[in-house]
Amino acid sequence: MILVLDAGAFFAGFEPLALQRRAYTVPEVLEELRSQSLKVKIALEQHLLEVRSPAERYLKHVQRAAAKTGDIAKLSRTDMAVLALALELASEGQEVAIVTDDYAVQNVASALKLRFSPVAEMGIVRSFRWYKRCTGCGRRYSAAHPRDSCEVCGSPLRLRRRKG
Repeated sequence: MILVLDAGAFFAGFEPLALQRRAYTVPEVLEELRSQSLKVKIALEQHLLEVRSPAERYLKHVQRAAAKTGDIAKLSRTDMAVLALALELASEGQEVAIVTDDYAVQNVASALKLRFSPVAEMGIVRSFRWYKRCTGCGRRYSAAHPRDSCEVCGSPLRLRRRKG
């Protein structure tokens, strides 16, 4: 199985030198790790960790999936790149798991039928879909709605989890 690592995996103490299999990450993760640890540098030099950017079509697929689940506002560009890379590797016939403690990443991975493995946290048990609801009049909006206030009454919108 190939692992795709997000920055949280490194921050949570994931040991790249302990890898018994090949792992990937995206350039954005290395940027987030600004002061790359010596362990990460060695893993890169020993080809235990490979840096690869996903194709644009996989990024678009992830964006659509994140919009459907309502997690799009919670995902950074780096998160979407990690998900897109995992999706691309899976489409190449690889068995893939994303290593992350980020619940939004896990939720979208689940929606994309991708495996994930938490590092320090328990991980999600169920997948959720989200929507925005007006605190004043109760009107519902898509989680991807670009505004944070109601178009009808002007009250703030709050993110809510769909039931069922």
